[in-house]
Amino acid sequence: MRLALVLFAALILLTCPATAQVVMDARPAATKAEVDAMRQQAQAAAEAASQAVKPADLSAAISAIQAAIPRARTTTPMQEAVGGAAGTAGTYLPGDAQAPRITRAGTVLTSTSNGSWSIAWAVPLAATPVTLPIPINTTSTPVVCNVATSAASGATGRCWYSRTLPATLTAVTSLISYDVFGAPANGISVQVLAIPVTQ
Repeated sequence: MRLALVLFAALILLTCPATAQVVMDARPAATKAEVDAMRQQAQAAAEAASQAVKPADLSAAISAIQAAIPRARTTTPMQEAVGGAAGTAGTYLPGDAQAPRITRAGTVLTSTSNGSWSIAWAVPLAATPVTLPIPINTTSTPVVCNVATSAASGATGRCWYSRTLPATLTAVTSLISYDVFGAPANGISVQVLAIPVTQ
């Protein structure tokens, strides 16, 4: 009897392919646990969607981030200071920014009559600087230069050559009154430096 049923079923499968497809595609129904799991996943997805960032909140967050990003400085950089400072401006210097020069330097010629010199700075300093004249001396005779006036806008002074004592100078009074720097250094080049006072 059992053999007959098996043969009958085999005959149906051979003669009815559609029926065989239905039998092979049959699947067990989802269990309650699987249904509950799918329901929880759908609920979690819905909650995540409800908590998504709103456009207004996103715009505010972007604005806050942009405000915290340093901006390029659009004004002239500050001059250096003794000791320096870290700063809190929240800006940075572009690569082509140039800070103002705090020193001045130039070369002038002394007068051909009395060895005087003068210089005017193209851009005045912020305050009266320390002025230093340095003579360019190509001779073997020493030269000394002084500063007569020093201001933020420029400076003046004079230069002299040193003189050797004459062989005929024998009197003590003449020796005392003899000026070893009595010859003006006429027509020489003088390098003049101006440096801001730091104390």
